[in-house]
Amino acid sequence: MEAIVKKDNVYVYVDGDCSDEEGLKPYVVIKKIDQNYAEKQLYGRRVVLSTRFDEEGCITIDGISIKQFSYGEMEGSLPLESVIAYLNQIENLGVDTFLDNYKKALQELKVELNGQADKLEQELALHEDENKEKQLTKLRTLLKTLIALLFALSVNMNAGLDNHVYVDTYEYFINTYFNV
Repeated sequence: MEAIVKKDNVYVYVDGDCSDEEGLKPYVVIKKIDQNYAEKQLYGRRVVLSTRFDEEGCITIDGISIKQFSYGEMEGSLPLESVIAYLNQIENLGVDTFLDNYKKALQELKVELNGQADKLEQELALHEDENKEKQLTKLRTLLKTLIALLFALSVNMNAGLDNHVYVDTYEYFINTYFNV
């Protein structure tokens, strides 16, 4: 069985033969069924977790896709280890604090990438270099994506409610008014 499980407010990834699948059931947040893809909504539907269980996943919070940047490039999806780490941060810090920390990290990355772009522009002003031009174009594209993400995070309204308030309110309406 491949699954992301949660116990005592800690998320972990498990993979292997399960001797007691029925006993594990209350802890399973999301699991691989027949296909490689699974999706789960968490924290009153604010967080959408999707994974292909092939070492990659995606977390969307309030409609904003969480991206990971490494070596000056944006990753298309998150490594499963990062998904678990982010879920644990969200669980322990709250959705809004996670988003605030994420925004601050992106702002720092933007400053760093702007510095690199400025340096490349200065070097290109002195003499042309095709490789550096490609590098600059790549940096500018990444900066545009980063700015769009920062804009979405800036527009996102922080409601100031704890995770459990979202979850309790969502579960109240689902249990009271819907046959789920």
